[in-house]
Amino acid sequence: MTPQNFPDVAKNSSHHHLALNEVGMSEVFVPVQVKTKNGLLNLGATSQLSINLNKPEIRGIHMSRLYLHAQKTLPHQPLCQEMIHNLLSEFIATQEGLCDKAFINIAFELPLLRKALITESHGWKKYPIEIQASLTKEEPLKLTIHLRVDYGSTCPCSTALAKSHICDSFVTQHPHKDTFTKEEVTHWLNTKGLTATPHGQRSHAFISMQRSQNAFDFEDLINTIEDILSTPTQTAVKRQDEQQFAALSAENTMFAEDAARKLTFHLAKLPHIQHFEAQVFHYESLHSHDAYAIASSDAILPNPEP
Repeated sequence: MTPQNFPDVAKNSSHHHLALNEVGMSEVFVPVQVKTKNGLLNLGATSQLSINLNKPEIRGIHMSRLYLHAQKTLPHQPLCQEMIHNLLSEFIATQEGLCDKAFINIAFELPLLRKALITESHGWKKYPIEIQASLTKEEPLKLTIHLRVDYGSTCPCSTALAKSHICDSFVTQHPHKDTFTKEEVTHWLNTKGLTATPHGQRSHAFISMQRSQNAFDFEDLINTIEDILSTPTQTAVKRQDEQQFAALSAENTMFAEDAARKLTFHLAKLPHIQHFEAQVFHYESLHSHDAYAIASSDAILPNPEP
């Protein structure tokens, strides 16, 4: 039997005439090319490829065509809005009238080499990124970028309580003395002064963003978010770097509420913003549960850019 004579039951009439919102494949592995300041990176990605099925009587779509177009395009062109637009247009065109919408999700981890805070130590960090895009025949490309940035958060309440405890300990240990030399205070701080420490924890910021331009400037966006938060997690450190991180943590204590608001106010100043949402999660060391907060551009951007 020749390929032309193979049966194609997907063309048969459906037993239940119903249009479908989305049909496709998930967990499709495909390499992608990502631009960074140090050149083009070839990364492994997981993708989801789909269309709507707006012909209620048709049983199935041409699913393999989605796969083949993705494999033909994604490994060979740097990720950009134009490439994704063209790929989704091909999804629609090659389905021979079965759909008028196409969708793609692409998830990967971007590796970036990070310098320590003080010394010349370097190490690699990974940043999970997901691109969600959709296209219809009547509307422009809709594109949302999701990314995660890790940082350290020190509790302001716990910091205040630790300071109070240290002050009380100093008074308690010196009940009959009112004046001290600098050397005496320094000696006490170095030997007995750390009577309480605030609790801190690794935290995650999840940012979802729609931008009219520069949507794929991942490295600049990550750098901006880490600068806003002030305490990104580190890679290789020496004692000078760890001390500097401790100092930054003390200068930037934050509740989950503080982190979400801080991100929102600063992200709103970035150019070409159409919409964004910031979700932060503080994985508590004091509690068995976690703290989180969510804020979005809706609260601060009255007139998003077209």
